[in-house]
Amino acid sequence: MLEQRKEIVEKHIKTHSVRSVEDSDAITVLNSFLRSDGKINKNFSCNDKWPNIDGTFEFVSNPDISRRPEQNFVVQIKGTHHCNETNGIFKYSLKSLAFPATIYCRETFDPGILFVVLNPDKRDAERVFWKYMSVDLLNSIDFEKESVTINFSPDEEILNTNESIDTFCKTLETIMNHHAFVIKLSENDYSRRDMEKIIMARNEQITESIDRMDILNVTRDDVSKRILTQLNDLCTATLLLNALASGLEKANLQLAWERSLLNIETKYLGTFLKGLKYIDNRIPDDGQSERLMLKYYNFLWQIRKFLKINYGMSVLNNLEKFPIKIDKLDKEYYGLVANVVNSIDLSPRVLILRCLKKCFWY
Repeated sequence: MLEQRKEIVEKHIKTHSVRSVEDSDAITVLNSFLRSDGKINKNFSCNDKWPNIDGTFEFVSNPDISRRPEQNFVVQIKGTHHCNETNGIFKYSLKSLAFPATIYCRETFDPGILFVVLNPDKRDAERVFWKYMSVDLLNSIDFEKESVTINFSPDEEILNTNESIDTFCKTLETIMNHHAFVIKLSENDYSRRDMEKIIMARNEQITESIDRMDILNVTRDDVSKRILTQLNDLCTATLLLNALASGLEKANLQLAWERSLLNIETKYLGTFLKGLKYIDNRIPDDGQSERLMLKYYNFLWQIRKFLKINYGMSVLNNLEKFPIKIDKLDKEYYGLVANVVNSIDLSPRVLILRCLKKCFWY
């Protein structure tokens, strides 16, 4: 986070608004709506007169197996009678930015949920909406202003039915896993020039490693070991470039990862990074490095095409020289890899699929 931006955001944390009667009624409604057979264990506050956070709830995905809380969520709960709904999108003007500012400044490391209850004091007219305070949403807020309009889509409404609560709980599981990954990513800000330098440096090391196979007669596994150490930086820098394309001067990896998931053309970058982070600093056993390299091969083709089309950067130009022939013992393994690549519909994937499918069917 940039220091000058941090000061702008922090001013909202110190400026609170007195709770309205609508907000108190909203808490009562929400307590009723979120009955979930032990999955959502609520601790909402009705009498906090200066709220940044209106309480918490603990989430248990399957209380029949274990009642141990898996994630704590912090919440803000707002009540309103003012509805602006257009084409199925419910719009709410959040008059205080204290809650998003609290999440943005990491006053809590738990995920945040904003609940808005429409008509909280009218029986059978109540409607409940929710919004996850994602990194992307927080970075879209102009904290130099005093308010922000929050848009709620139809799938961000909770109906007073068991089916709707079950759907919301499944979404909470997704948010929980998403948040657990995001908070491990760096919050440092980088510029486009920083990322271009990293990309070109890693490109040079990867292409040199591939060329060494002919010169030094090393094995594919040995070369793969060298290449794998460069992939995290290459993927991270490409993710950040993608985030900066929206007009930002600087971006961090948390924002970049979330932004990549919002577009089908860049979702592969988020998938790639998650796979790399899973491996992290583990040293693969002998023979496993080349398997990982073949698994990631298509991602490298995607990055090569993405950087050329969007930034005019020519990278990984000798990727075709990396040998992808496999022996009979690996046919079943790489046949499964080919099916996975095909199922997520990434392109360009022609070369890797050709090779894998030929080897699989011969």
